[in-house]
Amino acid sequence: MGNGILTASVIVGTIAAGVTAALLSDDKSKRTAGNTVRSNFTPDAINNSSDEEEAFTNDEDFDFDVKKGRVTLVSYNGSDRIIRIPDIVNEIADSAFEDCSAEIIEIPEEVEKIGDLAFCGCKNLKSVTMPFRMKKLGAYAFKGCEALEVMEVPEDIDIIGEETFADCTNLTEITLPHSLKKIEDSAFSGCENLAEIEIPNSVKSIGENAFGGCENISVEYDGNTYRYGQLKSLYIRVNCQ
Repeated sequence: MGNGILTASVIVGTIAAGVTAALLSDDKSKRTAGNTVRSNFTPDAINNSSDEEEAFTNDEDFDFDVKKGRVTLVSYNGSDRIIRIPDIVNEIADSAFEDCSAEIIEIPEEVEKIGDLAFCGCKNLKSVTMPFRMKKLGAYAFKGCEALEVMEVPEDIDIIGEETFADCTNLTEITLPHSLKKIEDSAFSGCENLAEIEIPNSVKSIGENAFGGCENISVEYDGNTYRYGQLKSLYIRVNCQ
């Protein structure tokens, strides 16, 4: 696999100009996260946001929370095949796209965090961006994304959480970053077509059942190859020199 950039099914980079969500001109009485959703979602509204979360919506099926100038995408309520997340977004909340029917999701470079279950159950999802500057990828984030084939995890991610890629049954290739320190329990369980994975030297531990159900997988680490059938967990000692 090596350290090359995988491009087959992953779109990496900044979304083209002009995809920022259109703003509403009419009022809505909808409520999100316990707050009345406001329609005046302007740059000033973001920059002047207080310590209290304020909720907004727009006419492209997105709901947002804004706090201290940071925008969290709370939910998506549409049915588009291609979703372009607005480049005002800094964080994608837990379960924001859970079970959506999209095939392609483009995430802008501004996003630093993807929450737990964010794309869980998106069975048609074939291609997804993973911004280079992203710092956190939540547990169960892509669980059950059956159509996903190739993934490149951003360079600043240090933990692959519990069941993050579990049951991605068509996943064949994944590139892990050199910042990675830990792979948690069942992270890749049920990825029955994942045949090989290279573990960076930075990884200190691999949790129980991390590759459960990957019967044909080989794990490469520090010049050695391990068959997963021989492993329940692999703990890698920290170099204390």
